[in-house]
Amino acid sequence: MRLVERERECAAVQGLVDGAVAGTGGLLVIEGPSGIGKSALLAELSERASAAGVAVRSVGATQLGAEVPFALARWLLEPLVREAPLLLAEGWVRHARPLFDGEAIGGGDERLLVQGLVALVTELRRTGGPLALLVDDAQWADPPSLEFLGELAARSEDVGVAVAVAIDTGQGELDRPVLQRLVAAAGAGLLAPAPLSAGAVGELVSERLPDAGEAFVARVAEAAGGNPLLVAELLDSAERHGTDDLRIPDGVARTVLLRLQDAGADARALAEAVAVLGVAPLRLAAVLAELHGRDAERAADELVARHVLVADEPLRFTQPLVGEALLAAIAPFDLAARHRRAAQLLAGDRASPDRIAAHLLRTRPGGEPWVCQALREAARSALGYGAPALAARWLARALAEPPAESDRGALLLELASARAAAGEPEAIETFERALASVAEPVGRADAWRGLSRMLYARGEFAGAATAAARGRAELPDGDPLADPLLAVELTAASAVPELAAGAIARLDALVGGVPPSEPMLLALLITHQAARVKEIDRVPELARRAVAGDPLIDPEAHGVPLLYVAGSLHFVDESELAEEMLDRGLARAIELGDPLAEVNLRAVRAWSRIFRGRLNPAAEDLDAILAVGELGWPSIDALCAMPLILLRLERGDLDGARDALRRAPAGAQVGQSWYEGAVALAEGDPAAALSFFEAAGAELEGGLGVVNPGVRPWRSSAALAAAQLGKLEQARSLVAVEVAQARAAK
Repeated sequence: MRLVERERECAAVQGLVDGAVAGTGGLLVIEGPSGIGKSALLAELSERASAAGVAVRSVGATQLGAEVPFALARWLLEPLVREAPLLLAEGWVRHARPLFDGEAIGGGDERLLVQGLVALVTELRRTGGPLALLVDDAQWADPPSLEFLGELAARSEDVGVAVAVAIDTGQGELDRPVLQRLVAAAGAGLLAPAPLSAGAVGELVSERLPDAGEAFVARVAEAAGGNPLLVAELLDSAERHGTDDLRIPDGVARTVLLRLQDAGADARALAEAVAVLGVAPLRLAAVLAELHGRDAERAADELVARHVLVADEPLRFTQPLVGEALLAAIAPFDLAARHRRAAQLLAGDRASPDRIAAHLLRTRPGGEPWVCQALREAARSALGYGAPALAARWLARALAEPPAESDRGALLLELASARAAAGEPEAIETFERALASVAEPVGRADAWRGLSRMLYARGEFAGAATAAARGRAELPDGDPLADPLLAVELTAASAVPELAAGAIARLDALVGGVPPSEPMLLALLITHQAARVKEIDRVPELARRAVAGDPLIDPEAHGVPLLYVAGSLHFVDESELAEEMLDRGLARAIELGDPLAEVNLRAVRAWSRIFRGRLNPAAEDLDAILAVGELGWPSIDALCAMPLILLRLERGDLDGARDALRRAPAGAQVGQSWYEGAVALAEGDPAAALSFFEAAGAELEGGLGVVNPGVRPWRSSAALAAAQLGKLEQARSLVAVEVAQARAAK
């Protein structure tokens, strides 16, 4: 059906095409209810862009894909990536590589992936010429893909790509903040096609049914409410059944299904199969519909003739709301059974684990082992591309199947670990359930360590230390599984006043002995010796030993052991060695495709560069972190915030230092009040600054036994505040003690 009363919309479409050709890009958002003509405008845009020499990629979001992070982005860009795979190896584009090659490491950061995708599109435009990206039914798009489209739109002038997005406002999804931000993006063109007037409906009626009278035109206009799709549906019905008895539907679903009202049973079955599968080749849809050979082909041809399906493979609806209406008409238990059968077919066809799991989520538990296996495989995939919350949801569904009793403990442990990675409080209870089911030592050690880490993250330091200690108590002396638990135990115990002395004593006992082989435990020992001035001359040697075989970067640790080692080298004035190690570690993190480790190490390297007076390179590292937006990891935000405060104070940017201080969650860093004191001193409030510095000293020295002023020079800072308050004797005393401590640390 041709476009009528869409002159303004067509002008906007042409403007976007012109922007694509000129390399200025742009964003066009088309929103409105189902059937108002959004898809038709996208088709018009595609046709005009192709005629102008613009490459076009067009996809439609689906409800199944809404639960898979970056699903839409992958569908949109994957064909282009297959044509130019080498682009994924360069610069920021490398952060997009995990989405296309499946080599991602668990715990990846979504915002780095968004930046990598924007860089990828920029390179595709640069190397391949004008490009337009079209997305239909964006209300079903996964939030990370929408973040990517929003970032692409915000930088459209730099990227030079045309983006058009159609949103169905009748789907109840516009409350999603990410969708609202996309609609409100700066510079976005917004189209909201109006319902057709009675005159426009009359034009369409006269083109298809020239003998119809004015009364029929009026009935069609009233029944359709100006909705072009409903007008077309009513005209289809009138062509089949005549104009004397206009079949007015009771609701939207019935109206949409007019195309199938008198279709054959085979055509209806195939349409329902496509609705369940989403998008699928004819061979799979035919099996789900229980059709064979020519019967399936004839059914597909009938659906194409009725404008239900697009005349192409894979099978898909000309209007997605047709599929939605079909699904709504299937009884719940029957629909769940069809989704299970669809999952079986996709598994046999070697479809992606994500797609199989999306169907299994819509099934009812049936105690089938293959279901648990498929969901666990999908969860591993989700963890690989940094979606632990989705992994946890799939594993919870696997647990409900339920699994064989022999697999229950391992599944609980996987679920607990996924929930822990997603920061879900339920992880604690799930680890406890896993401990009640897991008998083998490795699994139990993993569960105790996970439980301890989660309790620590929740601020229950004593409970965290106790959990790790209980895990160690189950192991025989000398068991290598004990050292990782000991590392977690000592980390937690150091934050509990009544346990800190015991933790310090345990670390004291390791000083001078054979260095532990467990990376985190060795890193803790190095920090202990540097901060408490215990055989401090051995710190550089131990640091070199710690990174001799590998720069302490692995998928689970995300660079944290190296963070401790490099920080300890700063405490003993070995910043040059620290930066050398960080350079190696950063190169390894990039090689592994671990963006979280990369951010971790950039933050610590910024420290190193500040200590060495290299403020501009330090700013580059911190800017690289800030460029990806809020990270959502409190510990990393705090790690980034602390050097950022000092850098901005050094540059006289007090407002910036205040903003950096706000980034750090309260109590996220040991001695954090020292930074509050530094900001207060810069604000001209020496009394508040002195109080903050003394609080830092009480925490560091009084509570933790940290006597190396290289950790935090709280006394000299307090002396400056005291001097400004006229307390000169106090200032002299503070300085004298710190000088003596500094000499002892040499």
